[in-house]
Amino acid sequence: MTIKFRAMKESKPPPLADSSQPVQARRMFFLAMSAAVLLSLPSLEIGFFLDDYHQIALIEGLYDFERPALNLYSSFLDFPDVPWWTSESTRTGFWRPLSSALLRLDHALFGRNPLPWHLHSLLWLAALIGVVGLCFRGLPARLAGLALLLFALDESHSMPAGVLCNRHSLVTATVAFAGLWAYLRYREDGWSTGRWLAPLIFAVALAFGETTVPVMAYPLAYELCCRREAWSERLRAIAPIAALAVAYVVAYGYLELGPRDLEVYLNPLQDPKGFVVGMGRHLPPLLSGGLAAFPASLWLMGPEAQLALEIVGCLVLVWLLVWCWWHRARLFGPRADDPKGENDLLPMWLVGALGALPAVAPAFPSDRQLLVPAVGFSVIIATWILDTQKLLRRAERPAIKAVAGVALCLLLLLHLGLAPLFRIQMQRGTAELGRTTSSIVETLETMAVEAGELDPNSPSSNRVDGGEPISRFLVVHSPDFFTTIYPSIMWEHRHGPGTVSWNVISSTPVTQELTRTGDRTLETRALDGRYLRATLDRAFYLADAISVEGGVIEPPKSAVPLRIEVLETAPRDAQDPLDNGPAALPTRLRFTVSSSLDRGWHLVTWRDGELVGLDMPAIGESITVEPSPGLMGLI
Repeated sequence: MTIKFRAMKESKPPPLADSSQPVQARRMFFLAMSAAVLLSLPSLEIGFFLDDYHQIALIEGLYDFERPALNLYSSFLDFPDVPWWTSESTRTGFWRPLSSALLRLDHALFGRNPLPWHLHSLLWLAALIGVVGLCFRGLPARLAGLALLLFALDESHSMPAGVLCNRHSLVTATVAFAGLWAYLRYREDGWSTGRWLAPLIFAVALAFGETTVPVMAYPLAYELCCRREAWSERLRAIAPIAALAVAYVVAYGYLELGPRDLEVYLNPLQDPKGFVVGMGRHLPPLLSGGLAAFPASLWLMGPEAQLALEIVGCLVLVWLLVWCWWHRARLFGPRADDPKGENDLLPMWLVGALGALPAVAPAFPSDRQLLVPAVGFSVIIATWILDTQKLLRRAERPAIKAVAGVALCLLLLLHLGLAPLFRIQMQRGTAELGRTTSSIVETLETMAVEAGELDPNSPSSNRVDGGEPISRFLVVHSPDFFTTIYPSIMWEHRHGPGTVSWNVISSTPVTQELTRTGDRTLETRALDGRYLRATLDRAFYLADAISVEGGVIEPPKSAVPLRIEVLETAPRDAQDPLDNGPAALPTRLRFTVSSSLDRGWHLVTWRDGELVGLDMPAIGESITVEPSPGLMGLI
């Protein structure tokens, strides 16, 4: 009986915290968790945002097509009024059934009240900090505490914890890092249960989302850098997780899941060469955001910001290589026998974070992609801070003390000062963007009410003969991705599907001349450039006919029948910093609609950050429209 009892006792995992653990470390654990949640409180003002409206429409069955109940992260082509230039092969469908189930649970419990949805997200954020704290247990207490605080303050939490449609990455990371914790307990402490529990947790995490894949880089890095047994034994230990990752990636490619035919999303399974080339541009901004607190999200601000991010990222990479070479014995030499040795598990966090980058880099650079790499980067940054502090304390030469002091102040300023401030500002900016995006719909509603198309006392909008929507908007210039894609989704969230037509002529900042050539036709000409020449204009692959004079596009998802003809094209302009598009792109287009432009059509554009109406020109007349910043000054 005694033998059986001891066996059962030995199979249990070691306690999470015991009396030998320093009180300071436990306090840091709860400080980090509290700081992460407090810094995310501004996200409570965001409400529903962008794709949230589309997912609610899927949950409520508002569309005229059926979608599996646990497939709420569906294809971009399901959106109403997809931009006319989009290729029909474009897809963005993801397999996230358990994350979809959480959204359905929120909707069942809270309906269209976004506040409890966001409180639910904050619970997952606290859970993530707690799980990562457990994974840091193999580090010295001081290093682990500082690393956890840095991770809690990191900007990478803003979107996952603040935007509901991005919560899947937060939930997935929480579950996946629990799998890493079980794996480390199995390998470090001999906890036999972890041998089968870790792969099981990773399998569950994959059902939440593909963010699990970059987390799997950490156990692989552990076996590669932190174990000294024969390779056969290490391979045997990592085999279940590696096989799970390979099977998942193969299934993803076979089922054609994930982003496909998107220029701002690199797909290694569809275009391996393009993926490798694209990494050269995507990785430096991510390194900049991950190790220098120079926000990767600034990439969206245009070519100048992208160049600055690439320069900072390259400098960070050079410094990282120099640091690794200088400390190569500490990082990759034999592990110290002392469990509190300085290099204990440090190589895993370094190599794991770098190994996770290619898995998160396919999307255009932003800080939300750094959620998983930020865990390892936090350990590296904490190491730099503590090493610099030690150098400052021990150095005897004044020059070395001065350099160490400046470096320490810079590290603390960037990662403990500016990073949380930027995180707060990012969340406030997202909330403001959500409010101003909602104001677009309010402007459209005002136009529709004044035209007698919408009853201000009724939430519903009528259609012509029960088919086409009455309210039809032709947008001369939409200055950013948000105003191009989401106004029709938000309108339908209020008034039902098929009740509005939102067709954007151009999202390129170009001066246009519009000429009314017929009762149902409008020709547009770019006076100072080409259409669709900037990267964000081509967020989705262009239709094949775009680059051919005489090409015709009839968007299959347009709420009203629409025909676009390419009348003229022009070659790339090497002097234009925005012009990184294909060799030939349109400069003159003809738009033909299904009914008279004088009946039920509104011509609108952006002017000084506001959506304004334009007078529809008479047949034979022309108007000139200048580009202007849209929401929050974006263009």
